[in-house]
Amino acid sequence: MMSPLPRKAEAHLFPLPLRFVNFVVISTFQVCKDVMRRLILFVLLLVSWASSVLPAAAQAPAGDPEKGKTKSATCAGCHGIPGWRNAYPNYNVPRLGGQHAAYIVSALQAYRSGTREHATMHAIVVNLTDEDMADLAAYFSQLVPNQDTRR
Repeated sequence: MMSPLPRKAEAHLFPLPLRFVNFVVISTFQVCKDVMRRLILFVLLLVSWASSVLPAAAQAPAGDPEKGKTKSATCAGCHGIPGWRNAYPNYNVPRLGGQHAAYIVSALQAYRSGTREHATMHAIVVNLTDEDMADLAAYFSQLVPNQDTRR
């Protein structure tokens, strides 16, 4: 069994001078205040950066859906058109109808540059201009996504 602390030890351990307690509390408050200021500044900078960068990346390119419709015949062979099945039902080909225009343009550019690998897609888009891609994206983004009839 442990013996209780002697009276001298109790006097030195427990009653802290009020000045020291004030110092600790105020110092802790100052540190918290500084951390909060830095955190708020960081969040403001992050929001400022995000508001300038993200809308530019998410904006759909201006394309002509009518021109896109005439250019989409090659796409229909694999990706299908509303109400039709894919030409190759054993291969999971993504539906383009209703897809975001910015995503379609981004994917086409990636296939053209080779950062997204697919030999058939690369062969198809390698000669497309940025305007062609924007037109195709404008056309497919306005379509209503069709139901997958293969399942």
